[in-house]
Amino acid sequence: MQNSKTTSTWNSGMEQGTHVFHIRGYSHHRSTAAGAEKKILLSSRFTVGGHKWSILFHPNGFNSGDETAAGLVLGTKHAKVRASYDLRLVDQSTGLLVSVHKEAPRDFHFNDKHPASFISRFMEKRSLFESPTYLRDDCLTMECTVTVFKEPWKSETKPFPKIEVPQSDMAGQYAKLLEEKMGVDVTFSVGGQEFTAHKVVLATRSPVFKAQLYGPLREAGAAPITIEDIQPAVFRELLHFIYTDSLPPLNYLKADAHTDMIRHLLVAADLYGMERLSLMCQSYLCENLSVQTVATTFALADQHQCDMLKDACLEFITCSTAMDAVKRRGYKNLRRTCPPDNSKTMSTWNSGVEQGTHVFHIRGYSHHRSTAAGARMKSILSSTFPVGGHQWAVFFRPDPDGVNSGDEIAAGLVLATKHAKVRASYDLRLVDQSTGLLVSVHKEAPREFHFNEKHPRSFISRFMEKRSLFESPTYLQDDCLTMECTVTVIKEPWKTETKPFPKIEVPQSDMTGQYTKLLEEKVGVDVTFSVGGEEFTAHKVVLATHSPVFKAQLYGPLKEAGAAPITIEDMQPDVFKELLHCIYTDSLPPLDYLNADDRTDMIRHLLVAADRYGMERLSLMCQSILCENLSVQTVATTFALADQHQCDMLKDACLEFITCSTAMNAVKRSQGYKNLKRTCPPDVIEEFEKASKFRKA
Repeated sequence: MQNSKTTSTWNSGMEQGTHVFHIRGYSHHRSTAAGAEKKILLSSRFTVGGHKWSILFHPNGFNSGDETAAGLVLGTKHAKVRASYDLRLVDQSTGLLVSVHKEAPRDFHFNDKHPASFISRFMEKRSLFESPTYLRDDCLTMECTVTVFKEPWKSETKPFPKIEVPQSDMAGQYAKLLEEKMGVDVTFSVGGQEFTAHKVVLATRSPVFKAQLYGPLREAGAAPITIEDIQPAVFRELLHFIYTDSLPPLNYLKADAHTDMIRHLLVAADLYGMERLSLMCQSYLCENLSVQTVATTFALADQHQCDMLKDACLEFITCSTAMDAVKRRGYKNLRRTCPPDNSKTMSTWNSGVEQGTHVFHIRGYSHHRSTAAGARMKSILSSTFPVGGHQWAVFFRPDPDGVNSGDEIAAGLVLATKHAKVRASYDLRLVDQSTGLLVSVHKEAPREFHFNEKHPRSFISRFMEKRSLFESPTYLQDDCLTMECTVTVIKEPWKTETKPFPKIEVPQSDMTGQYTKLLEEKVGVDVTFSVGGEEFTAHKVVLATHSPVFKAQLYGPLKEAGAAPITIEDMQPDVFKELLHCIYTDSLPPLDYLNADDRTDMIRHLLVAADRYGMERLSLMCQSILCENLSVQTVATTFALADQHQCDMLKDACLEFITCSTAMNAVKRSQGYKNLKRTCPPDVIEEFEKASKFRKA
């Protein structure tokens, strides 16, 4: 029975395929009699590069003597193909291959009248083909790899097997620890409610808790520690952050209550020295600034030295077009708790419009206001200020006609840029001297301002208003009147460089760094291990959080009593040291101090330890590295390890590597292959060798 196997490798610009040709009953095709018929053998057709091919073999050759003919035949009629090939004989004992002929790229052009145009053959000594190395049990096996050269094209990418490592779940593991309360060793009393926790976790995440629980002033005994000035709900969410390094969902709260909780957590973060929590809260408050919240948030930022949040509030206020509403909400609390600050001129830029606000103080108002009959009253202009690329001034005149003529005043806006033509509107408001709130007294709709000295009305816009309003004690205090004028210049839409609103960047979680420091400093260690004559200290709760085996060993019904060191067998001290690093950081150690071979060996040992202690993510990290670093030297050892520890994905990757390898001879010479044959069951060895017996060139 004929048993053949065809494989193809796709590359940009070429296509390659390998065909295995078994000639069974070789002696029946080989005649030694003089004048005997010379049989030409052709393999079954196989496809490479979209064309049909066959392997040609002539045991007796085309000439007399000790020669055999072999080669490649193009079987697709009327085709013209450029190709090369490599014909090899298979060692029947080892499965290794020996090349007997490599044909350089040439044109194959099917033409019935000219066989040489589509047949490529070569002559070789018959003694080579009929050597016992290749001809056994009257069977000869040859393998031919055909490479067809085509126009470059793209095929769907098939990646080499890759082992995906899930994201770290330290947060989930410690959240589960908080929820299950396994090994809790401290109790807090907050607003009449009690909360249990783990000292070592609190100390790892907060320098204040570290000093309180392990410092020289720590409280002795098991009595609950009382926490003042924090609500129970806030302390509960604070614990959530300490254990998970993330803000709680707070989905159960409405928007206002949500924001209020974030403010309380910001205060708690400042109290317990938790910078990342503080920045997360600041970032949330910054992104959710509004007319309703900005004043309260500004006051909070000022009280807790949150400079970035404070700057964001000021930027929001500067750019806001709803400052009246701001002053109606939270502004009174701000004025009561924070020192005053004087504002001058500001501008807001929008697409198509430019806006600026000018504050005009008239001090010594009475000196400009005369009550004598027939007295001349002076027109008052503010200093000029720029808006929209033009100069403007606020105009005020206690008597619109130049003499005292009753209970009326005139006010308005003046374009001060000569020869300019501008379309603008304005809103003039009086400032309540007691509250800082504003009251609009005149809003001018958009109109043309055209500077023309002969026609003042073209560049001056004024209105009449009752004098009693301006001179009301609400606005006129200490002989000072303050008005504010917002000018809006309407321009052609144009684009400016984008300036993002202030954003508070939150640093990445550093739980790994904090727990690394905990391991190094050994604060609160409560368990000792003896490994190969060396002792290692650790924290039970951390070990139990990351490993179900340690959890059962340290907290389960079979836990060992007493303070004697726990002996770890069948593990090297340096491996256990790196295992502790993995447990505390949920990441592989750098291993920079090891050379490449020793680093690979350490990863293998950590894979064994991960299997032993039920640490799935560590196992996948090790498998991923071993998969990415498969080589002729490592594949056999890695395959054996994967089989022993049920790492199916790594095992499949090894088999894929072997199937695709062009250096199987070197693999079988490696020490790993020798170890594989010595230590693995026969079925495992058979699986490995089956993948390697017939492979791509």
